[in-house]
Amino acid sequence: MAKHTGVLLRFSDGRRQFIDDAHVHGFRDGDLLIALGPAEAGLHAVVARRVPVAELAFADTRNAYDDDGEPDTHTLNW
Repeated sequence: MAKHTGVLLRFSDGRRQFIDDAHVHGFRDGDLLIALGPAEAGLHAVVARRVPVAELAFADTRNAYDDDGEPDTHTLNW
């Protein structure tokens, strides 16, 4: 069963943005990839936004769960 997730971005300049119903999908060419929907979508997730890592202080995936239903919340710091 899919769990509702979201991603909190904090930029180097202090701005914050919460992207609802999204998860961190990975990295490509210096960008953090934000995909819509639950993390369970795996490779079929739709990447909705690319955020340059150089602009970020941290990204925090909220309310993510692994396949066993255990909390799998990630905080990425730069």
